[in-house]
Amino acid sequence: MNKRLALFSCLLLLSAFPLAACSKATNSPSNGSEGSSGKKVTLNVALWDENVSEVMKKSIEIYKKDHPNVDVKVTYTPGRIIGAS
Repeated sequence: MNKRLALFSCLLLLSAFPLAACSKATNSPSNGSEGSSGKKVTLNVALWDENVSEVMKKSIEIYKKDHPNVDVKVTYTPGRIIGAS
């Protein structure tokens, strides 16, 4: 059960990457070049289960192939998983 929850959490988190990386800045002009400036962007991701670290590393590597200007910093915060006994 814990592995399923960890996998689901990882997939849910990864689904947020495209939304965060492709969102339009509020102070940038709308000239059709959003996201192509090449400016370095850092995403900070907080996880509580280090059991998903290998999956997360592979997912980040795949993501960075398409988004080389994005740096992903992962912070693991140990904690109890809700519903785990």
